[in-house]
Amino acid sequence: MTICSQDMSEMPNLKSLYLRDVILTSAKTMDGGEEMAAASDTSDNQAAKKSKVVDSHALAVILKACRKSLEYLEFYTVDTTGMKHFDTKFERLKKIRLVRSNYGDALNDLLRSCENSLEIIQMQEMDLSVLADLNTTMKSLKKIEVCLSLNDAGLECLIEAAQNSLEGVNFTEMVDTRRINYLDAKSVSLPKMKYISISQPRNCFGLYTLIKLSSQSLEVIDLEKTTLCSIPSNLQFELPSLRIIKLDKCHGQQLVVSLLRAGRFSIEYLDARSLILYDHNTINFSLPRLKTAIIGTGRPGVIQALKEQWAPDANIRYRRGRISIHAMWDGNW
Repeated sequence: MTICSQDMSEMPNLKSLYLRDVILTSAKTMDGGEEMAAASDTSDNQAAKKSKVVDSHALAVILKACRKSLEYLEFYTVDTTGMKHFDTKFERLKKIRLVRSNYGDALNDLLRSCENSLEIIQMQEMDLSVLADLNTTMKSLKKIEVCLSLNDAGLECLIEAAQNSLEGVNFTEMVDTRRINYLDAKSVSLPKMKYISISQPRNCFGLYTLIKLSSQSLEVIDLEKTTLCSIPSNLQFELPSLRIIKLDKCHGQQLVVSLLRAGRFSIEYLDARSLILYDHNTINFSLPRLKTAIIGTGRPGVIQALKEQWAPDANIRYRRGRISIHAMWDGNW
């Protein structure tokens, strides 16, 4: 699809903009100058002398036209180079989804343009290295979702920029998260973080720091196919607000037991359908507030040890498959 930026005027009512595999162009005359056709000239000859050329600034023109009303923005394989030094502020933009659409510093400028309003950002197959230079405070950003993306240095800076408002993160198949550990040295805190969801990472070295920085407010931990090898055997903090914990196909005796122990006084929901533990003797603490436990495959000794520790009136369910973290978050589980 081809869009000509000269066709753009003010769009004061546009709330959602979705661009996928588009070519942004401007009209040019055959001699290379910008199109300056007179309004009265409608001859075929005049039109034949014009051609379309790629215009890297056309995207900025489109976004400026809807800056007052836009609430949702999605780029799917879109060249954003023309947005470098983009200085228009969005007044209502709340959600951005980006798929393979970052070039140069344009991503930083896009985030600065909505630093006051953005609540959710979703990024898939992106190189986040440019975010390492992000120099702004994301005052309203509540949720960060990242899938199949590279460079955790940029992710570290994005979390830091949103530390005062961030409520949840969702990482899927991330290559690396170890740079998140630097947040601890920077004295970053995450006082509003309520949930952490991580699925199938290459490694999970940043998980401990995320939990530590949000320990007082964290309510949900959802981990799938995660090797938990960087967690100390005894956490030096409690998780007084932790209500829901899902540990599906997670390896790592230390973290699993540490998480259960740190949240033992508040955990209400436990998904242990495929809990990979080797020593059931480490489960030597009670879970007095546990209401629901999902049991599936797992070592019999571990499952039995858990049964002995949870409340006698706990509801035990046997299920297959995963329950959506969003369903649990909405209270529909």
